[in-house]
Amino acid sequence: MLRIKQLALTATAGLLLATPPLVAQSTNPLTVHGYLSQGYAVASDNPVNGIPVRGTSDYRAAALQFRYDLTPGDAFVLQFSHRRLGVNPLQNAEDAVTLDWGFYQHRFATGTAVKLGKFAIPRGIYSETRDVGTILPFFRAPINFYYEGIETLDGIGVNHRQRVGAFGLDVSVYGGSADYVSVTRTPTLAITSAIDVDRGVGGWGWLETPISGVRIGAGLIDFHAFAPVPGTTPRELDGKLSQVSLDVTRARGFVRSEFSSLTSEMAGTEMTQQSYYAQGSLNVTEQLSLTAQADYLRGKNAGASWGRRSVDHALGVNVALNPGLVLKLEGHTTRGFNNFDRFVSPVGPAVAAKYVISSVSVSF
Repeated sequence: MLRIKQLALTATAGLLLATPPLVAQSTNPLTVHGYLSQGYAVASDNPVNGIPVRGTSDYRAAALQFRYDLTPGDAFVLQFSHRRLGVNPLQNAEDAVTLDWGFYQHRFATGTAVKLGKFAIPRGIYSETRDVGTILPFFRAPINFYYEGIETLDGIGVNHRQRVGAFGLDVSVYGGSADYVSVTRTPTLAITSAIDVDRGVGGWGWLETPISGVRIGAGLIDFHAFAPVPGTTPRELDGKLSQVSLDVTRARGFVRSEFSSLTSEMAGTEMTQQSYYAQGSLNVTEQLSLTAQADYLRGKNAGASWGRRSVDHALGVNVALNPGLVLKLEGHTTRGFNNFDRFVSPVGPAVAAKYVISSVSVSF
């Protein structure tokens, strides 16, 4: 943790020292953005998503992003984050402050941009804003679809934007490696282990339609990894993740839906996992919005029927006091086998819980 803090202070100091005196905000090559979402959450019946039955205010997401424009086409970006997940053991594997993003980007006159370093994987609607509370309709992006801990890639990414008649194209390809943390639960303890993705390549594209506010996305990721197995050495894992997205955002609200299918093979066993969700939001006034969400996950081994289903239904109320300050209250009902903070037998009955999150989100 000390090393990360030293890195953050050194990088920040270097950026500040390299910045010429402020004459006007528009001429300053250094820009700083940040966000904070602070919540209080309580669950009934079973602890879930890091939320204990007794309740917790140790529920938080924050980040600071520094961008330095070396030239009109060259930029250096650093983003540091801090997360607290209640009683979720994933947070024990994270430092108090972590480096989220750290990359150099060059944008050519043709509209093509190249990134080198650590950056968010372009996959879906919320891939770069999954913790920005003033943008999200709920405290976090859908939990069954946007898995905790699987967010970034160390490598190279290329993006190109172009108009084709009445349509707009936004296409990204990328490749690299990553380290993720997973939680394996037994009847007596929770084990956090690193998943080493030594090769990951993929692509993502958005098609902006002539209909205002309507876009369609699709992408594919192919990867090779070493996955932890309790009691033995990590095993090789090969997988493919395909995804489609629909985003309809208008002045009165939005409708959003995404579907993904993950097929993987480890030790000769093929597994398939599907995640999908739908959201609908209505702007009652300029400040008040109501949102409903249904978030699903299911999995199976080859030749078997679908099992281990997980369902999360939610209703939320957002009050935007201004664009940078939002108050939220949301209620969830969840049922299944995943995301619970205790052991759930895969051959036993599904577990259910309800939970409520109230939060304040700020950004600048």
